[in-house]
Amino acid sequence: FQLQTITISTWVKVEASGSGNRIIFSNYEFSTVSKGIIFRVGSGNIIHFEGYAADASGQRFTATTSTTIADDTWANVIGVADSSANTVKIYINGSEASYSTNTYGADVLFHSGAESYIGALVYSGGSEQFFTGQIDQFRIFNKAISSSEVTTLNGETFDSATKSTTDIF
Repeated sequence: FQLQTITISTWVKVEASGSGNRIIFSNYEFSTVSKGIIFRVGSGNIIHFEGYAADASGQRFTATTSTTIADDTWANVIGVADSSANTVKIYINGSEASYSTNTYGADVLFHSGAESYIGALVYSGGSEQFFTGQIDQFRIFNKAISSSEVTTLNGETFDSATKSTTDIF
């Protein structure tokens, strides 16, 4: 399928011993150009939400938070790429994050030619980066969720076993 507007929502708990890029989700392929989406925790526990239509800077969206998440603590992180509004946002624990980078240069498709992974980035024939910690309540929406829907998702706990997306939206 080909999504241009997408929301990724999950709870994460990063291990203190982890470092570098810890991939939450990837749908990424690189043959001659980068294509797809990467949602990750970077060095210093900042959150990155990136989409690539091509390698040129105007051919992607990227948001990098200056807001961090704590080690060994559950955090609700949500990435929203909205092609109709030309915006990309990241929410941490129900609040929109502060950004060091936030640009929307092009609509990016959820790449149907690439495999999708939770907790890993795999390309060029090998596993490149893994998530160190725990991931729970992982969801992908084919829409840009509203701030009230972000609040609803954040109101769940990481161990809410009785909730489903039809309970919420």
